[in-house]
Amino acid sequence: MERGRDTAFGRQASGLPHSWSEKPLPFRRRSCHIARFLFPASPFGADGSGKSHPVFRVAETGQAARDIEATLYRGDGTPFPVRLTASPIRNNDGIVGVVVSFFDLTEEREREAQASDLANALPGAVSQAELHPGGGLRATYFSTAAASLFGVPPDADLTAPQTLASVMAPKGWARVRHGLRQAGRGGRVWEGEMETAGGRWMLGRAQPRRRSDGTVLFNGVLLDITVRKGLEADLQRAAMHDPLTGVWNRRRFQQAVGEAAARLERYGRPYILALMDIDHFKRFNDTHGHQAGDDALRVVAATLSDRLRRSDAVARWGGEEFALMLTETDLPTALGVLEARRQRVSAQRMACGGAITISIGVGQAEPGEDIDSLLQRVDAALYKAKAVGRNRVEQV
Repeated sequence: MERGRDTAFGRQASGLPHSWSEKPLPFRRRSCHIARFLFPASPFGADGSGKSHPVFRVAETGQAARDIEATLYRGDGTPFPVRLTASPIRNNDGIVGVVVSFFDLTEEREREAQASDLANALPGAVSQAELHPGGGLRATYFSTAAASLFGVPPDADLTAPQTLASVMAPKGWARVRHGLRQAGRGGRVWEGEMETAGGRWMLGRAQPRRRSDGTVLFNGVLLDITVRKGLEADLQRAAMHDPLTGVWNRRRFQQAVGEAAARLERYGRPYILALMDIDHFKRFNDTHGHQAGDDALRVVAATLSDRLRRSDAVARWGGEEFALMLTETDLPTALGVLEARRQRVSAQRMACGGAITISIGVGQAEPGEDIDSLLQRVDAALYKAKAVGRNRVEQV
């Protein structure tokens, strides 16, 4: 661009760097001064705030200024974004001018705007993070949709470590950081699920790209999978629980007994297995109706489940039969627990006006005994309880 030619600012810049030299303000006519392209409404350098432009401060201080993001105005007054570099021109008289080069950022800004629009249109949020060679990890960008995913105000700065840590479940956030570090070191795509402090679930996926300085840049997306996680939990519960009573089903109970048997073999930790049956259930059902029969099943399940330890388990074994496992318990203690539950069941009066009782067979697992053998022993004890009068506990 020729020195002093303001007509050059009237055409669309090509994207290549441009430059011109400019004498200090007192040596130029107002109509040709660079200020007309920086402040068209105030061509002598004031930007409305009383401050001079960094370009003019170069002339005042003699210190070069680099990478100044600014706005220039063409001859017709239309603005366009630029990146400026300004250096002083000196001779024996001191500073006699300033040479300015600029790069038109119009296309770059348009690409950034398009990328932002695309990121915000995705069904989720776009994110970016940096993993530094020393192991430091920090988030550098989140699209606007991330605020609603994390449940924070739209103006919250999610790239701030304290903000991001506060909206993530602590254990989940630790797993995310660990996973990203491993993926970055191995150059692998990272994918993982994370839970927010508000109980929402997100699926994250990020592609690593290594820079020349060793920093790994992760570009990724976050999708809200809260509904999916809820459905998975419902399906898992349906696969493990009896739909009528809410206690475990037979399959899940057998898995728990297998785990207890493994602990017995490895650590010598005993466990008790009990089977129980509602006495004369068919007669009760026929007399009071199927709804009353369902209520009876729920009452027994709730009574057996009440105040059990987390390591214990109760299940609907089938029909009117239930199974109970007590871990790390000896037989005398188990007999007391079961007798108390038998009495509680028999003391209750159903809404239909009837009453129910249960018969119980119980046994302690022996080291080296397989589960089928234990079940046969306990089942034999249950039949004994029914044969000698019902509503009682029998052991083997």
